[in-house]
Amino acid sequence: MKNIYFFVMSIMLFIGIYGCKKDIVNSLTDAENPTSLLKNAFDAQIATKGMKYDDLSFNENFRTEVSWENIKFKTADTAIIPVKTLEDVKVYTNDSIPLDLNNNLIIKATKNEKGEWQFVKVIFLPEFGNDLPEGFTGRIISEGYFDKNITVIKYYGGQGYFSIFNSDNTWLNSNFKRRLKAGGSLGDPRCQPEEDDRVVHGYVEDHLNTVWHFPKTTLPHAACNDDPILLNGGNAEIPPYGTPSDVGGGNGTIGSNPIAQKFDKNDPCANKKELNNRKKNSKILAKNNEIKNLTLNEGPGKGLEHGYNSYINLNNGNITRFTNVEVGYSTGGGSQEVPSYEAWNWLPNNQVEVTADYSHTHPFQSGPSAMDVFSGIFPYMATSTGNMTTLSTTQKQVYLNYHSINVMTTNHDYAITITDPAKWVSRYPNMAADQDKFRDLFRKYEKSGYDGHTAQELALLDLYGDMIQLYRSDVGKANFEPVIYKIDSKTLKKIISNINC
Repeated sequence: MKNIYFFVMSIMLFIGIYGCKKDIVNSLTDAENPTSLLKNAFDAQIATKGMKYDDLSFNENFRTEVSWENIKFKTADTAIIPVKTLEDVKVYTNDSIPLDLNNNLIIKATKNEKGEWQFVKVIFLPEFGNDLPEGFTGRIISEGYFDKNITVIKYYGGQGYFSIFNSDNTWLNSNFKRRLKAGGSLGDPRCQPEEDDRVVHGYVEDHLNTVWHFPKTTLPHAACNDDPILLNGGNAEIPPYGTPSDVGGGNGTIGSNPIAQKFDKNDPCANKKELNNRKKNSKILAKNNEIKNLTLNEGPGKGLEHGYNSYINLNNGNITRFTNVEVGYSTGGGSQEVPSYEAWNWLPNNQVEVTADYSHTHPFQSGPSAMDVFSGIFPYMATSTGNMTTLSTTQKQVYLNYHSINVMTTNHDYAITITDPAKWVSRYPNMAADQDKFRDLFRKYEKSGYDGHTAQELALLDLYGDMIQLYRSDVGKANFEPVIYKIDSKTLKKIISNINC
């Protein structure tokens, strides 16, 4: 296992990357790196158009940089590429909340019918500081990098209800032909005047400026549509333009925040209710489905582990955002690692948010591994130095009261809470040796006739049953139950049993 920690001056004070190895994995090896292939397609289109990278900024009033290293493949034919602003660029919501545009820019790459990649720059502009409970409310602007297609779609509670676009838009003509208002143009009565927003104003390095405008070349050809807009792009399986499911520029910003309740290390029956409540939350459910689909569906990530962390505000329990989805990679010998980002940010008014609730997939039938138990330990055990300020003793205890480790497999979903923090910290230096013991115990139980996932559950509880509580639920369902092992009176063998709640 690799532990890599690095210090970053500015808002984020500390980030740790925690690698997680597994026992048995049938991982895919690609002859060609899909990220490189995608970037090569992008570069080829730049060359064909006679363009330079400097010509490809989202706007002439601020500079941007494509984060190729953080590409997220949603399917084999769809990728989301975050975009960073190189200046401070902010826009304000209707309720006067400043939004860092750095978190709301992406490139969406999809393959067309010919199998060619098409690239669209997308800007997400929420109308309010928090989404409505039903979903995204605001505008999504999509503009082709190498064609003249453009659309501005208004959303209310996750449903698109109005759009302005160029009438010869190939994205929409192929999918919405029957829905276009023929002859519609800006100023036409069939377009609502209040929706004719052609310019987005914001602040670049604290100076009022234009951060986007409707391209002048398409204005004479603009059309509009106030019928409900299909989120799946009509007949197209994946729309090439931006949709709410792409929102966040890859950093998982969420609108209306789920609120987490604290765990009680001495009350697993109360904890199962909180675990089930978190699992049922629509934002968390969508994120869990995302990493499961990446692991199980056809695409470059099939057969690989995927994971993410939730940021939790320790002052109020708000789950404020999600980290990037990280992809596992083979380390040889049938093992696999997937990084876990462990970080804390100091917020205004002496508040702090910490990465907690590490969630990841296993692409095989198993329980959590010994190394999974230590996911999230770094914010708890880190000590302050002259270069960094860690959480206080009180904050560390609050953090642990919110933290859980979640593993989704093909036969069960699991969660772990820490019941003895002192033992958790003291056992951490022996983690590599414990992983070897875990493998030996797993093989012993498997040879005794236990199935794979029960063998791993028993091995885990043998090692760490005195410092963790293990919970198990059906796949995709919010029915966690705390489990222990006990001796069957008839067979005198160990069995996994629910705690009587």
